[in-house]
Amino acid sequence: MQRKLAICLIAVFLFSGCSLSTENSPITNQQSDNTPVENKYYQLGNKLRETFIPHNNSIYLATVNGEPINLNEWNYMVYYMEGKKIQEEVFQDFVKLKTQVAAAKKKGLMPSSDDISQIMDNTLASLADNESALYMLLQGADLTGDEYCEIMNSQWKDKLAASNWQIYVNDYLNSNEEMDLGGMDQADFTKAFDSMAIEEFGDLEVIITEDGIQAGMNNSWINNLH
Repeated sequence: MQRKLAICLIAVFLFSGCSLSTENSPITNQQSDNTPVENKYYQLGNKLRETFIPHNNSIYLATVNGEPINLNEWNYMVYYMEGKKIQEEVFQDFVKLKTQVAAAKKKGLMPSSDDISQIMDNTLASLADNESALYMLLQGADLTGDEYCEIMNSQWKDKLAASNWQIYVNDYLNSNEEMDLGGMDQADFTKAFDSMAIEEFGDLEVIITEDGIQAGMNNSWINNLH
């Protein structure tokens, strides 16, 4: 019997929040059970107000093998993971994601425009539910659905590209008869996604820009990558 590797596809909404599809998103499916001002997603949106805007997609804080980390995705994750992860750990997560995106691009595994359009359509349709967590988030951030989709476009591409890369690695490992997968756990598989992505690109090159330094990143973080 062929041993199948249990893939853990990249989670939704920027690792834990950015939806690959609105049907399985922890943001869009959750319902509010309190007033908007008290709702945690409204509060998160309020924190992001004026810092989570379309223009910030063009502000690059760092690049990982040529793939940018923009100000919007950084701001969101720093606020979202507040109290759960320190900023250096958030940075490490981004490095892993962008490494896989770079490998997927080199391998021709980037998502199609139709894939992104479907996510956009599903997202806009979900806003008809004015009790959904995403609706509350946008209310707090004072964003329209179209503005949110513009912000999220590149992030959706990254999530799908990384997922495509993980599927590719999964298929490769399972088809390689010399590989013994019996003693590997999910942590080993995750390491394989990352290590093979670096091998595919040939190196790991991380650069933090001046904007990144101003946003709180530190060049010492690069030396601590593992």
